Amino acid sequence: MNKTFFLITSYTGGNHAQLKQQHLIKFIGQIRKYFSNSFILLIDGNYIQDIEKLCDLYVFKAENDNLPHGQGDHNQLRIGINILEYYKPKFFYRFNYDYYINDTIYFKLLEWENYIRQGKQIIASQWKTNKDQTSFMENTVAAGFGCYTLEGAKKMFGYEKITYPWEMQLFARLKNQFKEDEYMIYDNALDAFGEECFDIFNSGGETYSPNRLELANNGKP
Repeated sequence: MNKTFFLITSYTGGNHAQLKQQHLIKFIGQIRKYFSNSFILLIDGNYIQDIEKLCDLYVFKAENDNLPHGQGDHNQLRIGINILEYYKPKFFYRFNYDYYINDTIYFKLLEWENYIRQGKQIIASQWKTNKDQTSFMENTVAAGFGCYTLEGAKKMFGYEKITYPWEMQLFARLKNQFKEDEYMIYDNALDAFGEECFDIFNSGGETYSPNRLELANNGKP
């Protein structure tokens, strides 16, 4: 049976470090529950031995705290893509550390995978919560999650410096690098996941949403 690959980028230090670490342990457990033959590559800017033991491959990449918003995550993502080239997966799921999986989300992830099998290279979402809410940016691609072929990921993230807002840079990259039939971009993250499943930790991990953290806890194995 082919393994299902997950690339998780993470920073479990700073504010609310214990909550971040506890949540990430639960998230890894949820991946193992729903994808029993999973391969988890996790790249963290803060070394935690208990989390390292749960992963198939764990990379500690110390970053300068003064990096622009998103640059550290982008750097980790590029390292992960380079590592995955060795394993040659047909596709992989990409997440930041503050997501979760339950039954509803699991079936949406299978939907993402099905789009890949139909020939798409990128499955992602615009970065806004729903069609009626205007507080999030249009003409964006969410940076924190998605499903990618290896070649699609290399084209999408194959540059060094991000510009802010990163999500708009990714949208421009998508339009410049891919044909319209090569990607599936959901209108919003709620459509992508089937429920609210994002931004548990905010502002670079400085703050968090207790309500969203509780949703994640209810999705525990």
